[in-house]
Amino acid sequence: MNTPLHDDELDARLADLATHTGPDEAALADLHGRLRPVNASAEPASLPRWVHASSLALAAVAALVALAQLQSLTAEDGDRPLHAWSATRLQASRHVGLVYQGEGFLRSGASGHDIRWDMGRLEVDVDPQKGVLLW
Repeated sequence: MNTPLHDDELDARLADLATHTGPDEAALADLHGRLRPVNASAEPASLPRWVHASSLALAAVAALVALAQLQSLTAEDGDRPLHAWSATRLQASRHVGLVYQGEGFLRSGASGHDIRWDMGRLEVDVDPQKGVLLW
């Protein structure tokens, strides 16, 4: 009686294989073919090209945004706008930290930092006894 859960021929072949000391290549190939899903030989469905293109474009934009953020956080020398609606911490240099909420501008150079503050709150934290001068 052949039903989806019971196949007499398959059971007989499996019983025959169990009694062998080594596998019968022809029987194994036949079983492998019978056990393979019907759609296994079909190629997997591919995504439309626009999905690949939009994913690639989105990844490129995310990489550019991340690079811009990284450069703005690690830039020692140069100009940097400061703009935050909530209190934001920035280590301006090794011994000077800023906590700001509002808008301003930080210019860093070899001789130090210049801060132009337009509105909001600005706190400057300086490590004591490190030779930092504020004016």
